[in-house]
Amino acid sequence: MNGIPRPGARLLAAAALAGCGGSADEERSALDAPVARPARGDPETATTLARAAAARAAAGALDEARALFERALAADPACVAARVDYGFLLLEEIDPADYGGALAQFRGARAVEPHHALAACGEGIARQELGDVERAEPLLREALAAPGIAEFPAHHAAAAAALARIEAIRGRGEEALRRFDEAARIDGAPPRRRAVYRALRADLLAESGRDDEAEAEVRRAIGLDPENVRAHHLLGRLLGRRGARAEAAREARIHELLRELVDHRSRRVLLDHERRIALRRELNLAWPEHAGGRILLVRELLECGRFAEAVAEVDGGAGAAEPTLEWRGLAARARAGAGDLDGARAELEAMRRVAPDLPLALLLGVLQEWQRGNPSVTRAQMDARLREWVAR
Repeated sequence: MNGIPRPGARLLAAAALAGCGGSADEERSALDAPVARPARGDPETATTLARAAAARAAAGALDEARALFERALAADPACVAARVDYGFLLLEEIDPADYGGALAQFRGARAVEPHHALAACGEGIARQELGDVERAEPLLREALAAPGIAEFPAHHAAAAAALARIEAIRGRGEEALRRFDEAARIDGAPPRRRAVYRALRADLLAESGRDDEAEAEVRRAIGLDPENVRAHHLLGRLLGRRGARAEAAREARIHELLRELVDHRSRRVLLDHERRIALRRELNLAWPEHAGGRILLVRELLECGRFAEAVAEVDGGAGAAEPTLEWRGLAARARAGAGDLDGARAELEAMRRVAPDLPLALLLGVLQEWQRGNPSVTRAQMDARLREWVAR
């Protein structure tokens, strides 16, 4: 077993199945259902809609993207590009992931083009997540050997991590560690996903008693994604095991707060702004060195239109370090919403000294916050300010 005990493999398998978007019975039904070759339709319309869907997904408008993909496939069920892109949306972007829905899209794409590398890649990942290891493994190996997979770093990394899970399930521990490391090192893969792979690798190391290596790995995960819940949970355990009780207790508190914040991303509590803001404040107190914590709190306050509080946070964070462009942009929005348009303009001018060509969308966003916080502001006043700012 190459130094990795079998319980770690079972934990990985259970975690994979626990992540399914629907019930196990519903999603497993997609594993063996017969797939007929989709009928041809209107490829031009489908391609146009699929491109629009991909653009909306890139902008974070996932519900709109799903609707557009559905329209694309209604126009042409045999549009492979739409099926593959839609499958990866369901697999990687939707929370919780719809593994059964993704699998159906990839299988439909392969019914049209049996050797489509990305479709095979997606099908392998989906099957692994659903526990169909036997059929997932050859698909993943085929996809990872395909010459074009490196052009899609996020999918490449996800496939390598899926194969790592299978290696762990089969007791090939060192190979699993190597595959997780490969997934985490792929340039261009999202840092949050790479952090997940580092945390999974740390789990395997910890289960084999290699605690020093596991701690180093989990800290790498936190470096990639400071709010990775799994990584903080594991770090707390590792600190406790080596007797660092105070540090372990602090990590446990950070993990608890992050866990609650993740729960508050669900639709059910999406409008619970007060709780999210309270959690952000508590997290910043427990973890003051988290550089992104104050930024995320200001974002929460701006989302709720609590501009005066956002300004207080901005002013409270001033002087600690040279403000980044992101921080100055948030400060400009906060000051504008609070009615201090001169202060907002000063923030924009400071940004211009670093990046002379500020995007028009940024200026518009600041002025929109001005109007949102000050409803008496007219469209004519906004247009006049915009012309003045652009002229500078």
